[in-house]
Amino acid sequence: MAYKVVTPPVIEPFTVAYAKAWLRIPSSITIEDTLIEDMIKGARDYAEKGTNKAMLTQTINEFFDCFPCGNVFKLSVSPIQSITSISYMINGSYTVFNSSNYHTDLVSEPARIVLKDSASWPTIDTQTPNAVKVVYVAGATAASGIPQTSMDAMLQRLAYLYENREDMPLGGGSNRVRSADALLAKNRTIF
Repeated sequence: MAYKVVTPPVIEPFTVAYAKAWLRIPSSITIEDTLIEDMIKGARDYAEKGTNKAMLTQTINEFFDCFPCGNVFKLSVSPIQSITSISYMINGSYTVFNSSNYHTDLVSEPARIVLKDSASWPTIDTQTPNAVKVVYVAGATAASGIPQTSMDAMLQRLAYLYENREDMPLGGGSNRVRSADALLAKNRTIF
């Protein structure tokens, strides 16, 4: 299985003004605002990769080589707002699998798609990689829906990146933000 974000979030977890306040940069200094904006995106991406969670609303395409042997799909990214579609490759093109054939469990993490007892998985092109595609919307609808520990980790990551623009801090030490990693671990989805 593999997934990719096809529609990224249209907002970020915090504004440049909030980040500047966190970094203790006076609002009148604007020369690095674009850099800070990029670092906010990088901090969000770091948090998402570290937890397998979408921080804010985004559309994801997740691909599988086949339908599961049992009746349950587990999706890689959470929390999930909705399942848009399940489609499968047949004769070289994707065909939508009718949503009346499955239930969705958007509460569990990882979220699940469960085949109904009255249905069966369709036949697919078994020699085709990524023959099954699940499109879904994941993430919180607003920054207030992001766990505080993840917000704190992103801010710590942002501060670290801002203060340490080289691979290693000048005084030596690690190039990882251990406290941010620990905060993200509290929200990590386990498979």
